[in-house]
Amino acid sequence: MNDFYKNAQDVRMINFQLPLKFSINMHSPQPSIESHNHNFLEFAYILDGQISQELNGVRTILKAGNFMLIDCNAVHSFTRLKNCDCTVINCLFYPSFLDKSLPDSASVKDLLASTAIGFTYATKDSLPANHIYYDESGKVRRLILDMKDEFNQIQFGYERQLKLYLNSLILLLIRQLAPEDCFSPHSDIMFEITEYMFQHYVENITLNSISEQFHFSPQYLCRKFKAETGFSFIDYLQKIRIAQSCSLLENSDMSITEISVSVGYQNLKHFETVFRKHTMQSPRQYRSFKRAKK
Repeated sequence: MNDFYKNAQDVRMINFQLPLKFSINMHSPQPSIESHNHNFLEFAYILDGQISQELNGVRTILKAGNFMLIDCNAVHSFTRLKNCDCTVINCLFYPSFLDKSLPDSASVKDLLASTAIGFTYATKDSLPANHIYYDESGKVRRLILDMKDEFNQIQFGYERQLKLYLNSLILLLIRQLAPEDCFSPHSDIMFEITEYMFQHYVENITLNSISEQFHFSPQYLCRKFKAETGFSFIDYLQKIRIAQSCSLLENSDMSITEISVSVGYQNLKHFETVFRKHTMQSPRQYRSFKRAKK
């Protein structure tokens, strides 16, 4: 088994923590890896050779030029083929690498709807995750090799450059979709609204107050917000606040009550209810889990 998973007793239930928000490695030859899932996103590109992959129960033979974005918690495996080696580049990253308002375990859907990307999708099936694509033009190959070089050289500004490369990779993924499934980008005004929310989430902002601030009716803004982000106004605001609280729970010694107030929740019980809704854990459980991994 790959050293990446050597400490996991049950790879199907793996909850590995990346030491960095972003990592990229080339495996030549790519070893067999048992079925597993993880709480970060993975972009995989086949440089040469062939290998068998099973992704969410579907087995496929991958060849040079195939690539995919694997969502968090998707169950997948690699199996080497007899007398056939394969070279794979794996880019592993937390969504928070591109958008710090997102929790580490955010899905591809959450990442695409964030201000870092700014796209919503037509249907669940059109989401460009857990699908296999072919790099006909070679653009993806060139981009991911440049990304690997940038990551290895660690020159001034390399993190910013990596984010630009990763955004470009995601855009190339989106372009693989059929025209009827194409994503709708955030309008300029929606970008302004979400940026305003990121800056003022601690305050008592509401749909009505945002509507007044940007001169829309609440009814119109409600429909526009859902259409462009894929989330209701309140769900989007909750995601921002919970992502910030996750960062504070992990990286500060503030009490849970202090964190609740600092992200805009005056009522501790309500904060804990919203936190559990988005993370499936209580704030105390989340802090204990994160600190145990350090």
